[in-house]
Amino acid sequence: MARNDPPRTRRGLAALLALLAVPPARAQDAGTSYRTVETEHFRVHYPVSAEAWALGTAARLDAVRERVAAEVGDAPDRPVDVVVMDPFNAANGFALPLLDGPRMGVFATAPDPDSVIGHYRTWSELLTTHEETHLDHLDRVSRNPAERLAERVFLGVGPITLRAPRWVMEGYATVVEGRLTGWGRPTSDDRAAWLRALALDGAMPAYEELDAGDRWRGGSMAYLVGSAYLEWLVAHAPPAPEGEARPPLQRLWARASARELRGFDAAFRGVFGDDPAALYGRFRAELAHDAVALDRAERPGAAGEGWADLDGFTGQPAVSPDGKRLVAARRPAKGPGGLVVWSLDPEAEAKRARERAEAVAKALDADPEDAAPVPPPFPEREPEARRLEPARGARWPRWLPDGRVLYTAWFRRGNGEARSELVAWDVDGGGTRRLTRDGGFRDADPLPGGAAAVAVRRLHGESALVRVDLDGGRWRVLRAVGSRRVVANPRVSPDGRRLAWLENDGTGWRIMVGALAEGPAGIALEGARAVTLPAGAAPERLAWLPGEPPSLVAVLGYAGFVEAWRVDPDTGAAVPLTRSRGGVKAAAATPDGRAIFFTAEDPRGDDLRRLALPGEASAGAGAAPGDSGDDAASDEGDWRSGAAAAQGAMRAAAETVARPSPARPAAIAPSEPPEERPFAADPPRGQGAGAVGLGPGGEGALLGGLRRGDGRRARAL
Repeated sequence: MARNDPPRTRRGLAALLALLAVPPARAQDAGTSYRTVETEHFRVHYPVSAEAWALGTAARLDAVRERVAAEVGDAPDRPVDVVVMDPFNAANGFALPLLDGPRMGVFATAPDPDSVIGHYRTWSELLTTHEETHLDHLDRVSRNPAERLAERVFLGVGPITLRAPRWVMEGYATVVEGRLTGWGRPTSDDRAAWLRALALDGAMPAYEELDAGDRWRGGSMAYLVGSAYLEWLVAHAPPAPEGEARPPLQRLWARASARELRGFDAAFRGVFGDDPAALYGRFRAELAHDAVALDRAERPGAAGEGWADLDGFTGQPAVSPDGKRLVAARRPAKGPGGLVVWSLDPEAEAKRARERAEAVAKALDADPEDAAPVPPPFPEREPEARRLEPARGARWPRWLPDGRVLYTAWFRRGNGEARSELVAWDVDGGGTRRLTRDGGFRDADPLPGGAAAVAVRRLHGESALVRVDLDGGRWRVLRAVGSRRVVANPRVSPDGRRLAWLENDGTGWRIMVGALAEGPAGIALEGARAVTLPAGAAPERLAWLPGEPPSLVAVLGYAGFVEAWRVDPDTGAAVPLTRSRGGVKAAAATPDGRAIFFTAEDPRGDDLRRLALPGEASAGAGAAPGDSGDDAASDEGDWRSGAAAAQGAMRAAAETVARPSPARPAAIAPSEPPEERPFAADPPRGQGAGAVGLGPGGEGALLGGLRRGDGRRARAL
């Protein structure tokens, strides 16, 4: 029902006051030397340590602005101050749409491919497109004279910033990041799988929850669901009035900043014909209909058995070399995060099953009229050990031959910066030892013997594969890719002769393999080459699957689904192993190669599941009811021969519901090299307005804005 709702200025004022109340943190080193380069529309301030990434980003900013301005229909007429930073050694960004001078903050560290913001051609393109959209979208001033005066004198921000819901601001920037780059969240298989999981479980957020919520991925709803809803609105918008040539969203922004004062809902009704909450209900209904149709479509793969019912985040699992333990990083919905170890002892598993059966039998003996319960989808499991890391976090655990666990944690430096380092955890003794101190080391995989590991070093916008000595922390570069490429997820083959990893060369992520050989200076990486995957496949995580010869288990986004696939590293032949409702996030094989453990996402978080592979009896430990060799994969001898048919079945399933696939535009070409000059005498000074940014991605906290600097540094909230 239509109504005259008042302008929601309180939202913007509350955000402004909240940001002013936050004390500044020392997120940049006071001793760091800064420089500034200028383009036609931007002043880019960057630390010398991130110069290569900063100059590459600066060279493309004007081209980004041109595209975004054409899409949004507006752009600031003042120079934008951009601060390059790396305070958390993690990926993020923010924008401050201040009317007296817009600001942008960009974090140089790129996200991993399994991040919610990990689907990009280049990180700087995705990041600056999203943040520039915020500036262009929210820079509009009111055409009402009195309100415009208040904005200039008291508020510092425009009417859309003050009145629009968060899901509109973040959802729109997410829509544009997809439209203009052909990448980002709107074109990712992750968003499609996540929306499908919400719809299938009846867990779509209510309209009031779109801005934010305290449930799993609550902070991401504005980006993922908000962008999908805006796309649906544009597709279902009524015809424009005669003589009106602007697209629906540009008309919405014009109405929201009109001379006639009106709230956001009134502006919305004038374009789409009804309240946003009412139309959102129709969007949810259509999404649920399509999700059910896709879920019923025939496609290969198996669900496996529910192994552990978890909430919140669960990272890539790892099985110990003796096959008796499993470790994974956890960040539960409530309580501190860290590492969790479970036992895989088959005798203990059989004992728990007997105890459950005996309890049911005892209840039926006491009450023969009672009905026995169906088997639970997940057995109850108690961890064998925990390593809590509430402050530093814990990611990417891997077992060392001596039973310790190698993992990544973030350590604060004296200047307030955080850097990722490698740590070893004595699971039985309980102690830990920090192994590296130079910063940026992550996602390490031990080499045979456990004296060294191959890790990623990602710092100041540059990336490399390195060999790290786990005794003294010494390291040496195996593959340097600089600031124009990103590497992730290195994994050493079971025989120690090959390395597989993920690499983005500016055309998206690819699986790479190379030989590990002893050279004059120690181990070297030789013959790096890309694995040819099915067209359109986007790799997110990988692990080796033991066998003769060994193959890869890779999480691939493909045709709107995210599953674990078996991949031949030599030929690229690939078949899906899993069939999930909400997407697979990571997988790991058992040492005998007879099963995989994988994390599958549902509306509460990431569950752990187990899938028996061909060669293990379906009635054996870990086999799910109904699992068979036909479901899990073709038999061992000819699994590669079924690759083409399996991929065709996946594409056919996706076509059950028509889903537009926007063409990807050409890469943004760099403009002329920007002029360089000393750091500005008066650095950018934030005025405390509400900040908008790239959003939750498991990569680091969203910064609130910029505070006063001292001429040589920018401070982040």
